[in-house]
Amino acid sequence: MGDRVPRKTASTMGESALSTNGRQGASCPADGHAEDPSQVVPTFRHDALLYDSPDELAAVAVPFLLEGLAAHPHLVSRSGRVANREFIDPAAYLGTLPVPDEPLERTAPALVFDDVTDFIGLRRTVRARLRSLDGPADLIEDYLLAVDEMTSNATLHGRRPVGVRLWSTPGRLVCTIRDAGDGPTDPFAGYGPAHGEDLSAGGMGLWLARQLCDHVALRRDAHGNSIRLSVGW
Repeated sequence: MGDRVPRKTASTMGESALSTNGRQGASCPADGHAEDPSQVVPTFRHDALLYDSPDELAAVAVPFLLEGLAAHPHLVSRSGRVANREFIDPAAYLGTLPVPDEPLERTAPALVFDDVTDFIGLRRTVRARLRSLDGPADLIEDYLLAVDEMTSNATLHGRRPVGVRLWSTPGRLVCTIRDAGDGPTDPFAGYGPAHGEDLSAGGMGLWLARQLCDHVALRRDAHGNSIRLSVGW
């Protein structure tokens, strides 16, 4: 499902990165350092964004362009394709992305399990809680499956204690599953089945969670690792 990020979208522009002062033109320099924007050939299609002020435009446009530079190994100028000196290897780049804040985690959870030993009992309790909520039935079932998979992963592959916390508020669910293990080390974990096309080999839990939730956050600290599952409606 992926993150649901609201955008101020007006319409789809032509082949340009930004529209400023009524002129459409890309702003990415050919090598990351060129001073003449006229040498840049627009190569991407983006949604046109509406902003209330120049300051607001700058606050969004600058990070947007920097992220674009970091994500592309090459840039195209009128003289041809050139290597992008601002490019960051995808694995390293993923490691720099901050984990979004989740305000619900600063409130009292609806369910708390500090050391899960009865996985079946935990599942029944979580299911009863989720099914009591006034949310879309299919979304609730999908979320229950994601929580099941991640709790199962923690109990099978992690280290005790395994803790689970569930927050629920009208229109939003958040659950964190923590264990004392190291957790995944691959920054691409869960962005595809662990064993590729051989689904019979298992390893689909984190991948399923990413498909079923709005956002999945993996975190690690001195006490172990955790995964946070968030969904809204």
